[in-house]
Amino acid sequence: MKSEDIDNILASDRQLTPSPDFLASVMRAVRRQAASLPPLKFPWMRVLPAILAMFIAIMRLAWDLVGFLGEPDVLAEVNEQLQQFAEVAAQFGVQWVVLAIAITAASLMLSISLVGRDDYAVNDSRLRRMLRAVASIVRKTG
Repeated sequence: MKSEDIDNILASDRQLTPSPDFLASVMRAVRRQAASLPPLKFPWMRVLPAILAMFIAIMRLAWDLVGFLGEPDVLAEVNEQLQQFAEVAAQFGVQWVVLAIAITAASLMLSISLVGRDDYAVNDSRLRRMLRAVASIVRKTG
């Protein structure tokens, strides 16, 4: 087949349609392949040492942090750094970013609650609670 033949085939308005049994044969092959493979099991025994090491590291960090924050000089330094951070955040208008994130999260939760059920029906009490929560967040930030 030459390139001109391919160009003529692609340039034509003729629609290509698959054979009537194409979809059925593909779905049979997919089901056969899915049935032949055993489900993969998560290797918990390999991950367990890493989870244990992370837990020990977090506990050690918490222990050191509690001991470190017990000194009065450290608390004063942390307080000063938090005040500097608050000043910079106010200078850049971070409160508007936080408000936008809150509105986005509320709209996502609302849409998930509206469509997240099996029967796609709206649970009125859940919707009312969510709208009350969004209204209270808007009142606090406004």
